[in-house]
Amino acid sequence: MQIKMTFKNIFYIFSAFLLTLSLSGCGTKPVHDVEQHAVPSNIQSSKQVKDAIIRAGASLGWIIKVKDKTHLEGTLLLRTHVAKISIPYSKDSYSLIYQSSENLNYNPEDKTIHSNYNGWISNLDRNIQVQLSVM
Repeated sequence: MQIKMTFKNIFYIFSAFLLTLSLSGCGTKPVHDVEQHAVPSNIQSSKQVKDAIIRAGASLGWIIKVKDKTHLEGTLLLRTHVAKISIPYSKDSYSLIYQSSENLNYNPEDKTIHSNYNGWISNLDRNIQVQLSVM
């Protein structure tokens, strides 16, 4: 059997190659949770920690809601992607814990997620530390 190499066939082969290449770039990684990240010693109250988390999140596009006096919830909406995290905090530490997501290829068995998620969490953690250091 011989396949005739027409422009149409070349186009289909090239399209399949590009689709495969683009999907392979969207890898998944283990979910990165930030647990009990220590707060600088200059912080005197849990309210300061809460305020720093809210400011840091807002500057990066996170919607931060107060759940109770020691717990926040963060939501990030990017295009069709949604990430939700739980943020327990105290005067001494805070955590950024995965809760749920949409369109981020989360696998509950392997606890893996789209690799961009970990970058978003790292950026939020770094920005919280910056906010805490200037208080």
